Amino acid sequence: DRRLPDGRYIYLCYTRMARGTKDRISVEEPGSGHTLGRFQGIIKLDTIEKRVSTVNFPRLMNGGEAAFIPRPGAKDEDDGWLTCFVTTLDVNSGELQTDIGVIDAKDMGNRKSKVPGLPDGFIWMQRLGYRVPWGLHTLFVNAEELQIRAADGAEKKGVWG
Repeated sequence: DRRLPDGRYIYLCYTRMARGTKDRISVEEPGSGHTLGRFQGIIKLDTIEKRVSTVNFPRLMNGGEAAFIPRPGAKDEDDGWLTCFVTTLDVNSGELQTDIGVIDAKDMGNRKSKVPGLPDGFIWMQRLGYRVPWGLHTLFVNAEELQIRAADGAEKKGVWG
């Protein structure tokens, strides 16, 4: 029997489909909607207030699973950043390129970009020198957790034992 971890906020990748509209978005038709057709954005679910915040990926962009990184000294559960791999189709070369993107988890969905090329919702994005494949799962481990895992022999058994 598995349960969701305790906590107020849940962060997920999401996909949506809207039939009968000019902005049809579908996983079955990559590139037909606003994005490359995998995930349309990152969603934050507030399980207490029953509120939803989203950061939508622009056309020709696809993101993956977001890892939460707590801000040092944070008092609130959502005080930190979400980081995810973002894949963009370069229309000139036809190549897929990967960036690492950062979203302010507390202010998610309310941030309009003032930086050319930086999508709304993101506070930072950096192009990587290599492509990260879609579907790569992410996990943030701070230095203390990494030392604990090393002391427990996690490097010999694998991350989860």
